[in-house]
Amino acid sequence: ELIHIFIALGYVKKKYKHQSLMDAGEECLLSLVKRGLFNNVSWGDFGSILRFKMHDLIHDLAVSVAGCKLKMVESKEDELDDRMRHVSLSSKVDICLESLSKMRHLRSLLVMGPRRRSTCPKLTALPRFFPRLRVLSLKEVGLEEVPTSIGKLIHLRHLNLSGNPFSELPKSIKGLVHLQSLDL
Repeated sequence: ELIHIFIALGYVKKKYKHQSLMDAGEECLLSLVKRGLFNNVSWGDFGSILRFKMHDLIHDLAVSVAGCKLKMVESKEDELDDRMRHVSLSSKVDICLESLSKMRHLRSLLVMGPRRRSTCPKLTALPRFFPRLRVLSLKEVGLEEVPTSIGKLIHLRHLNLSGNPFSELPKSIKGLVHLQSLDL
């Protein structure tokens, strides 16, 4: 999923005319692994990277460089800044979208499941709160129905809805004209 996120945020560029963005992303990730930025790498059967952990020093440096634009929310006490561009919500945090709504320039929102059904945010408000959202990951959050308002996220490029018990996608999904990857 990381490569899809990097592509959606515009961090991956093709080196060659006929190279796919996925291939360019995998090449970039392999380069980072070879340079020692990631450790505890788990490899797949065909040489693909399944899991990895960012080296602690590299993580600290990345957070420092990102400044106020990146936040991993792990408790309700974590301060939120309206200048944030990328937010990741831990499954331990019971936070509602209204408390994130001041972040009008949010580009990526990752909600880490599992969550109880009652704590799943009011997703119908996503387009109103986050009109510039490019990445949305709602993996294993207990989503029983995908709201029709999701089609209004016209800048969305990556959508992860995997591990949820919904049975169909709304017709409004056709409104996601810039969508590059959809994980079900």
